[in-house]
Amino acid sequence: MTHIIHKGLDFFVKPRKISLNLNMKIGSAKVHPEDLKILMKKVPVFMMSYYDSKAFMERELEISSADFPNGTIFFSYYEPFQPN
Repeated sequence: MTHIIHKGLDFFVKPRKISLNLNMKIGSAKVHPEDLKILMKKVPVFMMSYYDSKAFMERELEISSADFPNGTIFFSYYEPFQPN
């Protein structure tokens, strides 16, 4: 699965590592520290999760904290209803 964190066409980044807790709707993402500085100014942000070229899901992220030296964000997320 591929994940892209974005703020429309204005900003996007592919995290080096992503961790999601599907039951609690929380997660973390590791990005380059320079991207983290930009990302923290671009709220709200969204994450596209691509299963393949036709199947994807978009989540709205609410960033709760960040570890700047390590380039990690911690967030909760909202998954809008996606009809089948």
